[in-house]
Amino acid sequence: MKITVPGNLLLFGEYAITYPGGLGIAVATDAKLIVETRPSDQLSISGTFGNKTYRWTEGSPFPSPLVEYIVKTLNVFPSRHIHIDSSAFYYPDGRKKGYGSSAAVTIGLACALLEPADKEALLTQSLKLHRGFQGGKGSGYDIYASCKGGAGLFRGGEIPTWESLKPGLFQTLHLLRGELPCDTRQALRHLHQLEKQKPNDVAEFLNRSNVIVNNLSHSLQNFQKSIELNHWINAQLSQKLPWREETIKPLGAGGEIGAALAPWPNSEPLIISQDGVQWQQ
Repeated sequence: MKITVPGNLLLFGEYAITYPGGLGIAVATDAKLIVETRPSDQLSISGTFGNKTYRWTEGSPFPSPLVEYIVKTLNVFPSRHIHIDSSAFYYPDGRKKGYGSSAAVTIGLACALLEPADKEALLTQSLKLHRGFQGGKGSGYDIYASCKGGAGLFRGGEIPTWESLKPGLFQTLHLLRGELPCDTRQALRHLHQLEKQKPNDVAEFLNRSNVIVNNLSHSLQNFQKSIELNHWINAQLSQKLPWREETIKPLGAGGEIGAALAPWPNSEPLIISQDGVQWQQ
């Protein structure tokens, strides 16, 4: 069986999507995780990520906490070898691109282990697994984008929703590499601290973000306002941004990756994958 899982990017709605009713716009990327399976005497898993490779068999140490969590939680051990290639989510120097690799790996490995009946069943199981690995948290936008494909208006909550959008609205964006990796979990801890200190400010941020994202789901006229709001919340959380230009929109938590409406030096055009997760026997 061969499985392809697109990466994902949250274009708008950072932080707001972690709250019930918080809106965001996410897309599936052209970069894809590739998973291949073949019959074997026992369950074994190998993979490539960045400049590293790994191989796991029953009884040996797991290559990563995520793989360990998925295998132990699902507790299924089919007689097959699973190879996970996530090299498309890394730069040549081995650093992550910020394309939601953990969500893609969750979807790909769950699909390889469970062989689900349909995409919705896989989405539900992957969301549960990914949230469980994150300690019961996580908005799920990354799971939805990688499973559904294309572009979508995401609404956060215990049971999120996804409304497909015309991707042409966002095809003019260009992606730039940030200077430093970002720990999303740490950024969210800072957000919760800010909420305790300034609950009214965070509530106002959420309201403004939802208005902007709702408008952005139909046009890019509020792109600049979204940039300004992003710079404000990152400043409050002491997140350092690698770009001083106010025409570059940081995506997600911090400035791990940015988007601009026009080409910049070393930028890459955003290519949206119309396909969500795919698999075939």
